[in-house]
Amino acid sequence: MKKFFVASLALVLCVCAQAAKKPTPKLVFDASKGVAGSVTLPNGKKVNYTAYTNLYYVTHVEDSTYQYMNVFVPEGATQSTPIFMPNYVGGYMAAAPRMIDEGDASGRALAEGYVVAIPGARGRNSMIVQKGKTVYTGRAPKGLLDLKAAVRYLRFFDRDMLGDAEHIITDGTSAGGAMSSLLGSTGNNPSYEPMLKAMGAADTRDDVFAAVCFCPIIDLDHADMAYEWLYGGVDEKIRPVTSEQVAVSKELAAQFPAYINSLGLKKKDGSDLNADNYRDYIKQLLMTSAQDAKDYGADIPDSIGFSFSIVLDFHSLQA
Repeated sequence: MKKFFVASLALVLCVCAQAAKKPTPKLVFDASKGVAGSVTLPNGKKVNYTAYTNLYYVTHVEDSTYQYMNVFVPEGATQSTPIFMPNYVGGYMAAAPRMIDEGDASGRALAEGYVVAIPGARGRNSMIVQKGKTVYTGRAPKGLLDLKAAVRYLRFFDRDMLGDAEHIITDGTSAGGAMSSLLGSTGNNPSYEPMLKAMGAADTRDDVFAAVCFCPIIDLDHADMAYEWLYGGVDEKIRPVTSEQVAVSKELAAQFPAYINSLGLKKKDGSDLNADNYRDYIKQLLMTSAQDAKDYGADIPDSIGFSFSIVLDFHSLQA
């Protein structure tokens, strides 16, 4: 009986030891797995590249629809080639990784010689089915965590992958612009470290070299009051506004002047930019932008009050 007990105990200890030795998931990148491809830009230029797709940037993947990225390395790239990292987040919704688009910044960046890394990210509409139940996976800051993990992945495999992870340039528009700005402003912030570790992100830095932030939707705390202050007086017949909505609009709009005046903004000439002149300031910016666009050949009819300026001749000469 004693021998049986000892043998059983040894067996249990052996099983426990084997369980304890279960291999830890690891991040993977294999440079030999690249697939040749090409893209032709609208101007007819053909760009050849090597694509590395379905690169999972965390070891504990919660949502396999989004938590990976695709990397495209153009011909001629070296270890010192900058990396352009656009995201396609819109409305803070989830964004799946994409392939190169010849018509947007990813195609242009590739043609200019950049390595292009396109990560996916979870968002406010991302969900998975787990044990027959729908589980919400998009609570903030998960989208930002995914993008940070992608940056860490690129840096972790910097020696194995062409491109310079010390020169990552992020890019995004609207909510994606906000995500790009957050990548630029929260690099290596310790607040995110426990969450990144739990996800199985690479144990390295997540700061970036530069962030391109096109019309970023950032100041959400004051966005409603700003919108109603600027557009509250426009009541479209296509979408009728109730008296209750008008009242709320006026209440929100009334809060904006105090907010903008508290910022201490200045114009280029050093004069104050405040609620009294901010509307005219925006109007002038729009007029200048429209004139510049028309000078460069944009189809803007003269009937809206703009005409070609003499600057067009200079632009034509430069072309």
